[in-house]
Amino acid sequence: MLRTRWLLVLAMLASIVAFAGCGSNGEAAGADSVQRVSQASRNYSSDDFISIGCKQLKTYNVDALTGATAASHGFWRSDGQDAKDYELRFYDSHEDAVQQGSILAAEVTGEDALIFEDDMTWKEGARDRRHQTTFAINNGGELVPTYMDYAIHGNVVMLCEGLDSAQSLKHCNALISVLPE
Repeated sequence: MLRTRWLLVLAMLASIVAFAGCGSNGEAAGADSVQRVSQASRNYSSDDFISIGCKQLKTYNVDALTGATAASHGFWRSDGQDAKDYELRFYDSHEDAVQQGSILAAEVTGEDALIFEDDMTWKEGARDRRHQTTFAINNGGELVPTYMDYAIHGNVVMLCEGLDSAQSLKHCNALISVLPE
């Protein structure tokens, strides 16, 4: 019961943040800020991400991912940077990505992310959304979320690797900046 209420509150907050982002003009509020939600002039597919150098490691079954048409896990390397993991979830439209995708993205990202399959609403790819810290590998193992935040660009929900929310959003923004328009 408490978990259901928490998810409902989280869903409402995510929707408010998402819709606030939809009305923006696409410019960041400050030099270091990154938008979580942005419009695109087109709908994207996994081929668009492969064309910019994303390596697709796995394709997920989306039968249980409400509204999604496809989803995959892979990595991308920005010029001169280390490769970063991404999970990409595709929807029919930007509105579907915001309304249906933000709730489940919020569930598995951030410091309070659900990292065990039994706790997640969408269980496919659960093991790809967590990793052991270097410290933990040597000392018994602490599992932590791989994705500390997510961004929605057009019809795609992107879960982005990072040590904190700001770093994850910067990685998402770097990927968005090279997508074809």
